[in-house]
Amino acid sequence: GLIASEAEILRLPNDHTVRELVAFVRCTGKPDVAYCKKHQMQPLNFFCEPCITPVCRDCTVIDHKEKNGHIVMNVEEALHKYVPVLDETLTEMESEEKTLHDKRMALEKASDNLEQIQKELGVQIRQTFDRIRDAIDERERELYTAAEHEIDKKRQEISDQLELALNREETFKSERMKLNTAKETKNIAAMFSNHQSAREALMEKVTVHGPSRAIRDFAVSFQFNSRQENNIRHYISNFGDVTFKNA
Repeated sequence: GLIASEAEILRLPNDHTVRELVAFVRCTGKPDVAYCKKHQMQPLNFFCEPCITPVCRDCTVIDHKEKNGHIVMNVEEALHKYVPVLDETLTEMESEEKTLHDKRMALEKASDNLEQIQKELGVQIRQTFDRIRDAIDERERELYTAAEHEIDKKRQEISDQLELALNREETFKSERMKLNTAKETKNIAAMFSNHQSAREALMEKVTVHGPSRAIRDFAVSFQFNSRQENNIRHYISNFGDVTFKNA
């Protein structure tokens, strides 16, 4: 660094290098001076615009000549010219940085919400299909109940006819055996009385129905309509979707 007190300035050699150095210190008010690496003890008081680099006085007459297309100005002029440009760039960068920050915060928030959104969607889907399953289970119970009711009716019908047939069968068997016994023993009185009893049994109007067509075809008539089943399965396979609305 350079200490440029008034007493020390008077003691400095009177050449352009020292004068330039002192002028730079007075102008900038900085006790520390940047020196040229190519030219010893030459402060970088100038700025070459095309080369975009600070230069010293010797640089301006050796390496950065105006006739060679170099445009040299002192540091203060360069600062005066470029600081506003830098300020504008900084302002734009700050604005863009704020915009990016806001977008990043929004994206982070959206990312944090994805798990919650997924859970909510899962709940909605599960609740919907729970309701569908409940409806299917309820319909299944209704059909089981209806089938049980109809089968019980048919079972009772068959049971009643079976009992009637069994009773009539026993009656005829008994009358036939008594009549055969009377015939074999040639018991005239028994033959006539048993014959009369057998005829009365035959004359009794008791109708025993065999299995009706409704009973025989009951299982066939209680089948699901395959077309409806296929339609329902197709509808369920395409039921529902997940949509995302753009904000």
